[in-house]
Amino acid sequence: MIQAGFIFLFLYVFLMFYLGFIVNKLPEINEKYSLPKIKFSIIIPFKNEEDNLPLLLCSLQKINYPKDFFEIFFVNDHSSDSGEQIIEKYSNILPIKILKNIENSKSPKKDALETGIQQAKFEYIITTDADCEIPENWLLSYNHFIVQKSPELIAGPVTYTDKKGFFYKFQSLEFLTLQAFTQAGFAVKKAFIANGANLCFTKKSFEEVGGYQGNKHLVSGDDVFLLEKIRKKFPKKIYFLKDRNNVVRTFPVENKQKLIHQKIRWASKMKTKKNSLGLWIGLLILTINLYQIYFLVFLFVFSISSVLFLLIKFLIDFYLIIQTNKFYQNKLKLLHILYSELIYPFYLFSVLLGIINGNFKWKDNKY
Repeated sequence: MIQAGFIFLFLYVFLMFYLGFIVNKLPEINEKYSLPKIKFSIIIPFKNEEDNLPLLLCSLQKINYPKDFFEIFFVNDHSSDSGEQIIEKYSNILPIKILKNIENSKSPKKDALETGIQQAKFEYIITTDADCEIPENWLLSYNHFIVQKSPELIAGPVTYTDKKGFFYKFQSLEFLTLQAFTQAGFAVKKAFIANGANLCFTKKSFEEVGGYQGNKHLVSGDDVFLLEKIRKKFPKKIYFLKDRNNVVRTFPVENKQKLIHQKIRWASKMKTKKNSLGLWIGLLILTINLYQIYFLVFLFVFSISSVLFLLIKFLIDFYLIIQTNKFYQNKLKLLHILYSELIYPFYLFSVLLGIINGNFKWKDNKY
């Protein structure tokens, strides 16, 4: 058992070291932007987001891009709050159109996105979420990259808004590692993860791959399934946009139950993904964290094997976080990383039990 644990640890160390190396090899944009040329249709589904919409709208108002070069579709997914009235207040300032999601499949977010995409008059579509904050030069960054590369899909960077408290720091650290996997996948031309909070693609490619058809039986996965389809059809035309002026900020969840349900929802799409790289990486991470529980709980914590295993794992995780954070520049504390390292395996085990149970809540609905 101990020997097998160290064999998996060796594989894990190799993977994390490679990820940390490759994310810094992905080129970062740090040059003068091209003049505005590309026109964008921005699609934002929302449901009961009245607390988050003011920040999003305020950030959209500050976008440094000609107003006649973009349009914004807010798609109301059966909200029961005053979100639509909040958006209407900005309709004279921004090129906003409010649509209603009238579809009723098992995946309401995909339905809402399709509703907006069908109405979009511009070729480049950008999706984001209602609980996000948009950077000022967001569209200038996309415009510059598109002029240079003529891509079919671009995954943009996403991070969590900094909030005080260990629970929020824990989520930020976990999200940072997900961004490492995102960047590394694009860097080695085997992208398997993206985030719909900052995703750009052409309307033509969306229609050619059939949009979200074939995945509507799953509530989640609008971003990764679309990435998978477009990557298969246009393997040389998908990119990660590594630009600090393109980082979209979103909010961590407020409590443990929501966090567990969020991860169950994200994991629910894995069984139907055709890209096996993400599955094998996920299995290795799960295995190594289960072994960490074994070394912490079932072996004496101060045994040589336990100390060596835990120290090596902490050092390689710390390395990946630091390497990835060179781009995101989040505020990190060593103590938060250490606490997270000890807690994460048990948290992951809770998510695993939830996946086995198979039930979760999202946007006030049970699935």
